[in-house]
Amino acid sequence: MQDLKDQGNMANEIYGFTEAELDLIKEYYVHTDYVNENMIITDIFTSQEIVDTEDELYKAAQEELYAVSHPQWKWVTS
Repeated sequence: MQDLKDQGNMANEIYGFTEAELDLIKEYYVHTDYVNENMIITDIFTSQEIVDTEDELYKAAQEELYAVSHPQWKWVTS
């Protein structure tokens, strides 16, 4: 498991980034938990409903991550 964690580290030599490049990349990191106020789980939910809601939350997080991780282009014509 530690080997996979090491491979996922951007400072790993397999990626070939310099310290300056790593500092630049770190400016784009946003470390936080994903929160979606539109989804709730209560104690009356069945196990299946909880799993389904968690799956919806996961998919919503993927969609939002996709949207924010791609450049936003703005075209202006005059």
